[in-house]
Amino acid sequence: MDFKEKIAEYFSKLKSTIDKVSIEDLNTLMNVLVQSKEIGSTIFIMGNGGSSATASHFVCDFNKGISFNQDKKFKFICLNDNIPSIMAYANDMSFEEIFVQQLKNYFQKGDVVIGISGSGNSMNVVKAIEYANENGGISVGLTGYDGGKLKKLAKYNINVPIDDMQITEDVHMVLDHCMMKILSSMSNYLEMGKDNPLISAVMPSYNSAKYISKTIESILNQTISDFEFIIIDGCSTDNTDQIIKSYSELDSRIIYKRYYKDGIGEALKFGCQLAKGKFIARIDSDDISLPYRFEKQIDIFQKNESIILATSAVYYINERGDVLGQSFPYSLNYLMKKNVSVITHPAVMMLKNKYHEAGGYLGLIRAEDYFLWSKMSLLGDFYMSKEPLLKYRLHSNSLSYGLDNKFNNMLKRKLNQLLEKENINAADIQSINAIIKNNIPLKKEKIESFHIGIEMKLNKILKKFIGEKVSTNIVFFMKNIYGIISMRNI
Repeated sequence: MDFKEKIAEYFSKLKSTIDKVSIEDLNTLMNVLVQSKEIGSTIFIMGNGGSSATASHFVCDFNKGISFNQDKKFKFICLNDNIPSIMAYANDMSFEEIFVQQLKNYFQKGDVVIGISGSGNSMNVVKAIEYANENGGISVGLTGYDGGKLKKLAKYNINVPIDDMQITEDVHMVLDHCMMKILSSMSNYLEMGKDNPLISAVMPSYNSAKYISKTIESILNQTISDFEFIIIDGCSTDNTDQIIKSYSELDSRIIYKRYYKDGIGEALKFGCQLAKGKFIARIDSDDISLPYRFEKQIDIFQKNESIILATSAVYYINERGDVLGQSFPYSLNYLMKKNVSVITHPAVMMLKNKYHEAGGYLGLIRAEDYFLWSKMSLLGDFYMSKEPLLKYRLHSNSLSYGLDNKFNNMLKRKLNQLLEKENINAADIQSINAIIKNNIPLKKEKIESFHIGIEMKLNKILKKFIGEKVSTNIVFFMKNIYGIISMRNI
């Protein structure tokens, strides 16, 4: 018999289905698994029938294939491999309990649980995923068809969009071998990242308990996992300390220090001294980085070697996290360098060597970024992505709240005078800090919110009618004429 036509038909269907699988979803899953290895979490995996064989194959490829000769190893456990346990739970309870009951013996908060189900409706898999979700786990689904219940329940899911069980199971194995091939070839690089991370994220905090959990999670869930997360707390009096410690116990990438000197400038200076990465990424303890922020900013540096600082437009959010609008993207390099006040500090990523060459942060209690950007502007190009990569929170307790334009301009003049000096001493810093302390706190007026509202309206109207290049210049001109550059950026 001649089967060639049917073989070609099957292969064609398999190829076209692979093309429909989300590369973005697979990339996210790989980062989740690598992060789990780095922090020592256990990864549980399970399936029924052909999917049970796939689950066992995953364990072999990750525990031996990728982890061989590595100091840090993946810790996969397959829940369908111990036949006596499965038979006991199935006989004494029900088949739906065979996976979840095993999880109850081993599972710890932060562990990963992967369920493989072609239909997405295998109840023993679904129950295990529900248990992981309810107990602080990271749930993953590998599904086919429309994904079923599993796709809706799992935090991360890779769906094979075809109503064919054999093709679905084929592609699930392709996913395993794809990850194994890539991660085993990069294993030496990933091991090196323990001591020499690509990125050092630096975050100061003080009495940040209300928002800091979401901020920390936004960094830990980045699509790039090769980073260290340096958190410098200024001896908070609320429960910020306990919150940070709870995360640092779960993720070894967090480096947590308490610092006793006054002001954000001193905290950032200390944090950047600890940084081991090639890049320093800033984040504030009340803002939220979008998951792909680091990935997109690294891509910017890789595509243009002249860039030494990358930032982005931002979404403005209120205390509840509701999006109010977005900032204007000053995408022209000369505008950013002409007035560094347009750079949103917590969205910045910069080359560490250029940071040090510029002299780093000074011990200022405010405006620490204005001085640094002015120095760095002499050393290379700046880039602002039009796509917002950060959610910037507006609230009455932020450092950037309630400062009027008269004070801002006076402070800028003092800082510009300081920039002209060859050698800056402690007395210079104390003088600037005294000026700031004597003017803060000012009236709790919603000055910044008003300014940002004006900026967003100008942004929307001008882009609609005259395009980005012209509107950028007009907004820049109007913000200077009417004093709409607020202390959030100075």
